[in-house]
Amino acid sequence: MTDINSPQKTTISDWLERSPLAVSLVTLLFVLLVVGLRWNSGGRDWTYFIVAGERLVDSDETPVPILVTSEDGYDGVYFARLAFDPLTSVPEDFGIKFNNSGAYRQQRILYPFLVWCLSGGEPGWVPFWLLAVNVLSITAASLALSRIAINAGQSAYWGLAAGLASGMILAMSRDLAEPLCIALLSWALLSCQTRRYVACACFLVLAMFTREPSLITSASLGMVVVGQLVRGRERSWMLILVPLAPLPFFIAWQLYLKQNWGLLSAESKGFLFEPPFGGMIEAARLNWPERLGSAERAGLLMLGWLIWVGIETGAAIRSLWKSSQEISLTLWWSLVAWVNWTIFGSLLSEAIWIHYYGYMRISLEWALHALVIMLLSGRLPSRRLCAFTIFLALYTLRMVVKSL
Repeated sequence: MTDINSPQKTTISDWLERSPLAVSLVTLLFVLLVVGLRWNSGGRDWTYFIVAGERLVDSDETPVPILVTSEDGYDGVYFARLAFDPLTSVPEDFGIKFNNSGAYRQQRILYPFLVWCLSGGEPGWVPFWLLAVNVLSITAASLALSRIAINAGQSAYWGLAAGLASGMILAMSRDLAEPLCIALLSWALLSCQTRRYVACACFLVLAMFTREPSLITSASLGMVVVGQLVRGRERSWMLILVPLAPLPFFIAWQLYLKQNWGLLSAESKGFLFEPPFGGMIEAARLNWPERLGSAERAGLLMLGWLIWVGIETGAAIRSLWKSSQEISLTLWWSLVAWVNWTIFGSLLSEAIWIHYYGYMRISLEWALHALVIMLLSGRLPSRRLCAFTIFLALYTLRMVVKSL
């Protein structure tokens, strides 16, 4: 007979289910697999992740040899340039051009500044640390999401979403700032959930310095806080300082950019907005192929995933409205932020929606809030959506290994 008082044997699955640290380590292993396969396919050259193009990079002038792999290149080039000199004020240096977008690029300073610090100002270490910071960021996001799930009475497994999100894989594979931004916002949400509001404010400020669209998430918290104060759900008006914290830093940084470049970041890049859904429709018209190639198939799969996530998130919100469940401040925050990000996405121009790299990057914050809504509401993503997410992660892994 089995002694009922004897301790139950803990399996690896049980350990993972309640251990955020274990889940984040599994996420790290998967991310390292992606990195290793892509690094090997790029000739074991860390600069392959930068995706440098002839139009922007003169490889003879760069402080370290940078592999030029295409004509146009991608945004990782600008982060590499800023990591060589974060406070630069010249349009062309280190063999890399800003193409009249210096102020716009420099406003997203935290990612390249961290790389510059970690590399000790040594250009030879910049390509490695551009990638390493993103690997660590995805791991940190996984840890935060696992803890959010545990606090909501769910399995820590949900932290794996940070590594399995196709947008994260795509951003990491091109040395972009989204993984760091998502990590900071995940920790901001966790801090709010545990009522550590000073930490939440700090994470929001850092996220703003990483990607300025994160101000949508900060503004959403501001809307929720005002609503809760007016309704008497929260008593301390000091709470409004949390979402307002990024604002003075944003204004000060924009004034610095104006002085540094002679124009504001928005003037540097221009506005990428259209009437609601106009950009999506125009991108579909311009991009409709005579036959479906690999890029078109990937785009359709990823659009399908976004629509599926939107439908299930909408169902979770609808069930909340019909139930008597008390909605926490964090859940309200993600609800409002998800709606605001949906509106924001519908206004983006075809320049974003023309290619899956663009809209999968920009939708990461939207997807983050969707996951938090489903975790905190108790209406979890369906098994079919989870299976499709894993399939799409593996499909994306295959893509980033076989191509740029």
